[in-house]
Amino acid sequence: MPPPTNNAAQKRASKDQVLKLVGDALKKAGAQGLAVADLNPLLHRQYGHGITTLGFKTWHAFLAAHPDRFVCDPRGKAAKVRLKPA
Repeated sequence: MPPPTNNAAQKRASKDQVLKLVGDALKKAGAQGLAVADLNPLLHRQYGHGITTLGFKTWHAFLAAHPDRFVCDPRGKAAKVRLKPA
């Protein structure tokens, strides 16, 4: 009999999947961008875990690690992220 599977583990997102998830959300948000605080609930709904599972303590750190893709406002409650213009 096979061991029971853990649905959360099966849904664990890779870095590439998170980049796509964020990119798609930012495309929908348009030029005004998306609040950084809205990203964790988005990831939780889709994959059942937060950004810390990818080795980052904060979303800001994850986004700052990808300056070729994202432009972030300075840290703060109202901080937003946008797609970097092509």
